[in-house]
Amino acid sequence: MIKEHINLSQLEEDQKLQIEKLTQDVSDLEIALMTAVEHGDSIEEELLATNQALTLEAKERLNAEKRLKNLIKALTQQKDDLELLVETITAHGDDVQYEWLEKLGAAEEEAMTDALTSVSNRRYFDQYLSSEWCIASRHKSCFSIIMIDIDHFKYFNDCYGHQAGDECIKKIARACKDICHRETDLFARYGGEEFAIVLPATNYMGALSLADKLLTSVESLSIPHEKSSAADHVTISVGVASMQVAFGEEATELLKLADDMLYKAKELGRNRAVGEIKKNKV
Repeated sequence: MIKEHINLSQLEEDQKLQIEKLTQDVSDLEIALMTAVEHGDSIEEELLATNQALTLEAKERLNAEKRLKNLIKALTQQKDDLELLVETITAHGDDVQYEWLEKLGAAEEEAMTDALTSVSNRRYFDQYLSSEWCIASRHKSCFSIIMIDIDHFKYFNDCYGHQAGDECIKKIARACKDICHRETDLFARYGGEEFAIVLPATNYMGALSLADKLLTSVESLSIPHEKSSAADHVTISVGVASMQVAFGEEATELLKLADDMLYKAKELGRNRAVGEIKKNKV
């Protein structure tokens, strides 16, 4: 009898605890429901924002993956092209080297050549003059420079046209270049209708003799020039300057003297050569 009383009391105690737990669960649920009602819109917005962020991140990952694939494809193609180039060079190395050397030589020649006349240009003239002057300075040898100008060329252009003027310049360039026989002599177009000649190891008399040949050669072309006061055909004026090169002398000084002699030839009536020997500095 006592045992049954104890079991009944224990059962009542368990039921009481279950009722209290259910009461607490109901209370928690009511609080959760009240919170959801009060903050439902905010929670929905947060969930929507989170979903949008996840969607954007997924798109960015897909784009990044696509760009990475394209980059890998491009690098692979470059690698294949490079391998093909290496194979070509290995198989045809001599031919490729010769071809590039040939192109390089052609480019260098083009850079040193006047486009109209096909003679050396002013750039190469300056380089060559500087190089040969250094040699002359070491050996203290004689050196000459000749400057040439087509007489009344502006009037020629005005009368016959620029196309005829270009042809005139080309003919005179060929005629004068043919007079310069030595390998060390350089004939160049100095600018416009002016030409210049570098004459290493050439004294005054030698340069003056060459100048006379230039005059004769141009005159023999018999290019009509009715607007010239020097003759009824195209002529040139020539300035000659020579010196015995010594240490400390500058090539520009001899070049200026040749230019001065050219203008003196013009002042004296053109169609002539005027020269002078430059004295060394004391």
